[in-house]
Amino acid sequence: MSRQIFFLILLVLVLHIITVFTILKPHINPYIGDMMDKHMVYMVSKSIIEGDIQPSPYWNIGYPALLALTHKFGVPYITAERWLSLPFSLLMLLLTFLVVMRLSDVKVAFFTCLAMSVSQVFILKSIGAKDFMLSGALILASIVVFYNFSDENRNWRIILYGLILGVAFTFRYISIYLLPVFIVYIFIIKGRRAGLYQSLYYTAGFIVGALPQFAIATHEWGNPLYSENAKTIWFTINHINDWARFLTTGGRFNIIGVFADNPLGFIVNWVKSINAFVTSFHLNPPLIYLSYAGLIVFLIKVKNNWFRFIIVALSIYLAITFVYRAYSDYLLPVLPFLAFGGVWFIFRFIPERLERRRLGWFPIRFIIVVMVILYMFAYSYNRINRTDEAVVWERKAIRGVAEVLRDDGVDDPSVVLSTDLWYLYLPDARADLWEYDQVPFDMSEPDEVLEYAVKGGYRYLLLYDRYRGADGDWGGLPERLMEMDLPYEFELLLEMEDTKRRLELYRIME
Repeated sequence: MSRQIFFLILLVLVLHIITVFTILKPHINPYIGDMMDKHMVYMVSKSIIEGDIQPSPYWNIGYPALLALTHKFGVPYITAERWLSLPFSLLMLLLTFLVVMRLSDVKVAFFTCLAMSVSQVFILKSIGAKDFMLSGALILASIVVFYNFSDENRNWRIILYGLILGVAFTFRYISIYLLPVFIVYIFIIKGRRAGLYQSLYYTAGFIVGALPQFAIATHEWGNPLYSENAKTIWFTINHINDWARFLTTGGRFNIIGVFADNPLGFIVNWVKSINAFVTSFHLNPPLIYLSYAGLIVFLIKVKNNWFRFIIVALSIYLAITFVYRAYSDYLLPVLPFLAFGGVWFIFRFIPERLERRRLGWFPIRFIIVVMVILYMFAYSYNRINRTDEAVVWERKAIRGVAEVLRDDGVDDPSVVLSTDLWYLYLPDARADLWEYDQVPFDMSEPDEVLEYAVKGGYRYLLLYDRYRGADGDWGGLPERLMEMDLPYEFELLLEMEDTKRRLELYRIME
């Protein structure tokens, strides 16, 4: 690797870190994400540390194990969850640079990485993205290692390639669907005899990498491939609240079972996901408008079997992903190639007259690409930092409640019952992740909420209605507390409200 290439890669990585901290600074602390997922991951990680592994049928073991490992080294869960994505985003940029450099040249690789690093999706997933950036980087790595595979005859390397995909499977279940794709490609490149041996080596590497997940799933459920993610697909197809119908199905699904239960709904959901992918800005405008054109033209004009393999592999990956939904989380391995298509299109189709012209020291082509990337940066900055009153207010509320509880000497999260804020991070050495119980009642039943709080032995009651706020059904709760004939008193410790939201924190006293 030349000094120039090393410097450009280093520059890309440094600029991405600066971009992340510039745009995401208001959102870094505290990080608010998908709290139900955080709960499941946290509980699995905790069980690993305690030596009694309780796996989740919705999460493969890799990410909870990684969080448990970081916790062993003294890193709080919430800190690890927040920052683990960043180094893997840098790995993805490095892989992108190397891939595009093989497909085109250093200039296109450099600007492709810049375009990707300032895109909204990539920035948001660079911090606190659970295992999506990790698995995305590993899936991308498992694809790009097939460069020059026709000349690869060292068995240990082939095993290593399979190992990468196996490790990716321990983080993200969908990775296993790429295994048959890669095996078919090995047969195509190597022929029947050599392909058979090398596909066996590759599969052996995959099994070794995926062994932790296989072993735990077999021990817990008797099936190395067990997963209940198909339930998520079922609810997506049949509407999330159709619990009564779900119970009539027996509730044990795989993807084939979901399709058999409702073939039309399955296909409609799949088509909707494809449409959402095509029409959504997974890469910032204006580059996204050129991405598909660039990829199609490159596929036609440039005879590159490796790139064709990449397109086929990613197409199958997307087709399977769309069975779930077109979440941006799952699309990270595709993002480098969308960025490449757009940047390559600009470099390839700028008229020759403009290409030779300069503005001062810089070629016109360079200026056009830089302007596009600057616009993408501004787009991300404005979209991410739009004033979201609910998020801003909730962040302020979290800090307020955390301070009050900490000052009140709370050291056991199980004594707090919350109606909406499921989790509350208190920057206190005694507990890095505070797990609150969520009340199983609608807020239209405040009396039942209070009774549940008292009978459950809770010492604190946190009332918060994200959607109805101060105008909700429990708006007059303080007065109703006084009227209720209970052998307890409720001391108001904190009250926060604006025109739309209200939060009240009570201490329950006998």
